[in-house]
Amino acid sequence: MPIQVEKQKKVMDILGSLPSEKIDELIDFAEYLKRKSKPAQKVKEKAPSLKVPVFHLGHISKQALDRGKLYSEYLDRKFD
Repeated sequence: MPIQVEKQKKVMDILGSLPSEKIDELIDFAEYLKRKSKPAQKVKEKAPSLKVPVFHLGHISKQALDRGKLYSEYLDRKFD
């Protein structure tokens, strides 16, 4: 007897001895296994972010973005 037929017979024997609630669970599990065996859908990969070259901008000093240095004269005049 082929192996497949033996396995089917064994499953049928088990099915015959189970209560109806357990048979429903077995059917759900079999459907889960069937879905799991199908190849999963590929998730689309996010396109890599655009990288803009900035080497031509040169070096930015630390004081260039300091708020106090940028607006000190304006604020002094504004609040005097």
